[in-house]
Amino acid sequence: MIYIVMIGVIIICIARKNTKSFWRIIPPNKVKTNGIYKYIRHPMYLGNILFCFGIFGWLVGIKLSICLTYLYIHFVMDRIDREEQMLVMIFGDDYIEYMKRTTMLIPFIF
Repeated sequence: MIYIVMIGVIIICIARKNTKSFWRIIPPNKVKTNGIYKYIRHPMYLGNILFCFGIFGWLVGIKLSICLTYLYIHFVMDRIDREEQMLVMIFGDDYIEYMKRTTMLIPFIF
């Protein structure tokens, strides 16, 4: 489980470094399409999901970890939906084209 936590933290760090906002959230002035964002639209959420799954598994066991992570994924998916609606309103066709080229969370799959 510790490896899953570490992978999650690494993904979060790569995403933060790629946006050049490691310590604070900076609103973008254009769609970010390079680095890890070339493959997935929401790498920080993916990192958070992996981190939570690993921590839950380490603290409460694998069965409860799967249940808690499932609930967390539902929360994240709702947030992603709202965030993507906002990004389409801000960036318009640029973001819609970006959505067509990339996957949401899992590279080349989902």
